[in-house]
Amino acid sequence: MPESSQLGSIRPGHGAIRADIQALRALAILSVVVFHFWPNAATGGFVGVDIFFVISGYLITGQLWRQVQADGKVKFAQFWARRARRLLPVSLLVIVLTALASLAFMPSTRSMLIFDEASASATYWQNWLMIFKSTDYLQQNISSLSPFQHFWSLSVEEQYYIFWPLLVGLVLLVSLGLRTSIKARSWIAAGLLGLIVVASLWASVQLTEADQAVAYFSTFTRAWEFAGGALVAIVFDQRLVKVSEPKSRSFIWFFTGVALMLTSIFWFTSDTPFPSFWAAVPTVGAMLAIFGGESEHRLMPRWWLKWAPVQTLGDISYSLYLWHWPLLVLVPIWYGQKFNAGFWPLVLLVAVVLAFLSKRFIEDPVRFGWLSRRNNYIQLLIALVAVVAVVYSSSMMGTRTTYVLKHSYAAKEFTPLLADVPKDIPAIDKQKCGVTTKQDAFLTCNFGDPKGIISVAMIGDSHIREYFTPLEAIGKANRWKITVISKSACPPLSPGVGASTKENETCVNWQKSLKSYLAGHKKFDLIISASSTWVTSGIRSAAPRFKDLVMSQLARGSRWLHVLDNTKPQENFLACIEAHQRQVAKFCSVPRKVGLTPADHLPAAIQGLSGVTIADFTDIYCTQICSPVIRNIIVYRDHSHLTNTFAATLRPAFEAVLPKEFLK
Repeated sequence: MPESSQLGSIRPGHGAIRADIQALRALAILSVVVFHFWPNAATGGFVGVDIFFVISGYLITGQLWRQVQADGKVKFAQFWARRARRLLPVSLLVIVLTALASLAFMPSTRSMLIFDEASASATYWQNWLMIFKSTDYLQQNISSLSPFQHFWSLSVEEQYYIFWPLLVGLVLLVSLGLRTSIKARSWIAAGLLGLIVVASLWASVQLTEADQAVAYFSTFTRAWEFAGGALVAIVFDQRLVKVSEPKSRSFIWFFTGVALMLTSIFWFTSDTPFPSFWAAVPTVGAMLAIFGGESEHRLMPRWWLKWAPVQTLGDISYSLYLWHWPLLVLVPIWYGQKFNAGFWPLVLLVAVVLAFLSKRFIEDPVRFGWLSRRNNYIQLLIALVAVVAVVYSSSMMGTRTTYVLKHSYAAKEFTPLLADVPKDIPAIDKQKCGVTTKQDAFLTCNFGDPKGIISVAMIGDSHIREYFTPLEAIGKANRWKITVISKSACPPLSPGVGASTKENETCVNWQKSLKSYLAGHKKFDLIISASSTWVTSGIRSAAPRFKDLVMSQLARGSRWLHVLDNTKPQENFLACIEAHQRQVAKFCSVPRKVGLTPADHLPAAIQGLSGVTIADFTDIYCTQICSPVIRNIIVYRDHSHLTNTFAATLRPAFEAVLPKEFLK
């Protein structure tokens, strides 16, 4: 993200610091930090990342292109050595200290999930690891607060720093082969940038609709933002089109850009389909602000742009970005239950102090000190050795954590292993049969006996999929044809206007497709449904709409079995199991009433209807208390779902409540 904070201090073609770009950095880092600490204060603060991408595209391209125009070549080793000196010292320090703090303060059941992210952060492919993790809905609540996840944007930038010089070199090679003029060479580069903008923006729009998590983290959907900044550097700074001198440009360009950025910071929310075309608002805003930022018009706020606190914030933006997120994640864990939101200003102050010290004693000495005078290849070799050392140490920490878990009392007595709990999912989830939360799609999957005499549909969100193992076993024994229809975080309801923001557009579309599918498909003999109360509790119209869907199928002659949603564990149940092990029932249980919160209101809506059966397994999960371990089996894999190991034990319970005509 803000890693180019010092490089960008230099205006292309000049030696002076551009106060306006430093101010843009200050705005970007401030928006990100406020969004992370106080999300309601800047609901769209995440666009600070996009602003940084534009700044990097502008500055790096300006630097490379000036070199090409002056020397007729790209000095790859020199460029990458500079980037390594600039980026690696503080980032590797933060990674190592964050990994050690995670090892010291985090429960092993949580820290074991993040050491791969430490290695991915050190090697700058964290965004692709996040894509892998984000597309797995079942992992979201366990891994969402990794102290390394902010490295995703740094990874995107580093990938840009690696590949963009190669593309510039290709442009140079083509232009030399064609024996073009310097201006024609710039037009070739501008044309390539234009193609990148069009292709990447199109991919951003399409992929956001198909899978927003992938679109958000992907290098390809973000490339156009770098290209946008690069276009400003080549088209306008190289005078490919006739424009006024920077100091003579209208102040309106700068103010329009700032207005667009502020609009996105305070108007966008987490529900905004992003990046998609919405990313154009902060991106174009940053481009316009850079284009008009040097204007000397009397209405330009030069005093504010040059204000020392603004310049200092822009100057430490890279280090502040690196430090603030690990502190935000780890300090509450270290402090314990007494931590409250009133401490956030103090945590932020610590992050600012660390950022300032890092800039003063690590960034600048390495960037401008003795290492900068060594051979470029030696610098790159040193950087490679440092990265390998960090990756190795992170890997060793992860191995040690997993070893401790696998040799504990819980590992000997409980199943599945604590280290394997998050991965204990049903086979159907490994086959990607369910539609994810953000996907706008409708999918059906067929299992069981294709020549079976009984047709069964499993319909619901991810909670119906957690029962797949016992139901598939029953189906195989009784010649069922099983059709699974599932979308995560989307309950099976008749489409209608709900009273909850949880019903996003993709869920509404899925519900419409479900109703059409059921109406046009041959009736199922039996429909089994389940859904998470974390979702349905926020939809006031859920019960009547569920009843409407059920009655539409009862009228066709189907039988309906609804599974009352499973109980919920305490928030940090895995850490509690790890800590208390032999006394897990005493210290890690929740009262029955708490385990049943939020309540499942759907069964009451269809209770008593002819052809309806309600499966209530609460007595299996709970006595007066609900323990996360029953008969030495760990019940839950996260805050809401059952482990596949425990779900498999529910086969006899299902057979006891299923209508007899569906069993041999």
